Amino acid sequence: MLEFKRILYPTDFSPSGNRALGIACELARRFGAELHVMHVVQDIAAIAAYGVTEAYLPVEWRKEVKAQAEKSLLEVPDAAVGAGVNVVRVVAEGAPYYEILNYAKEQGVDLIVMGTHGRTGLPHMLMGSVAERVVREAPCAVMTIRPQ
Repeated sequence: MLEFKRILYPTDFSPSGNRALGIACELARRFGAELHVMHVVQDIAAIAAYGVTEAYLPVEWRKEVKAQAEKSLLEVPDAAVGAGVNVVRVVAEGAPYYEILNYAKEQGVDLIVMGTHGRTGLPHMLMGSVAERVVREAPCAVMTIRPQ
């Protein structure tokens, strides 16, 4: 029988993840699982690869971005998840796929529920797919939810 004690919902705050959030919340309620809601702030090296360098970024950029992410995570209210479900909110910094995998391993996550952007062709080749990397390398089950 399936039993999930810790469910991880990584988000980039895009609309494509809203459906995945609803499913993660429902699973957390049904299984009485702890729901971990995570956002990863992209590291500077990855941003520099797209032509933005540290010289153009304000000194306080990382702090501001992390603070905004923490504020946005608070918009996932405990009431949306349900009574008796513990919600853990975390902001990490680095390569999204790596931080998601590392967190899942360290926290003993049983299931990762994440949205996909549904990119294909050239956009997929250029942007890659965090969900795809997570599915291939995750230490636990992964449920990917396509945009509606």
